[in-house]
Amino acid sequence: MQCMKCGKSIPDTQVFCDKCLEAMDRHPVKPGTPVQILSRTPKEKTAKKKELSPEELLLRQKRQNRLLRRLLWIISIALLLAVGALAYTLIFFVNPPPGGVPF
Repeated sequence: MQCMKCGKSIPDTQVFCDKCLEAMDRHPVKPGTPVQILSRTPKEKTAKKKELSPEELLLRQKRQNRLLRRLLWIISIALLLAVGALAYTLIFFVNPPPGGVPF
């Protein structure tokens, strides 16, 4: 059989073209023909993970703690601003002062 996309000659049992990776299931296969499934493992799965030394782990943990503290500060400031804006709205728009809303 030949690949309809690139024209390479492919055995009848193959599901994908080796050259262009076109799926052969788009093309008719004779019933009863054994099918060969090729699987490739990603390099990430086969590569060994680097083990970190205790010093590197400690540095990584400190960096993560610093980032978390910064994030908590940002969230705290945003909440304080939101509460302040809500308080301003409630005080001056619900019960406006006698001279009107100061802008």
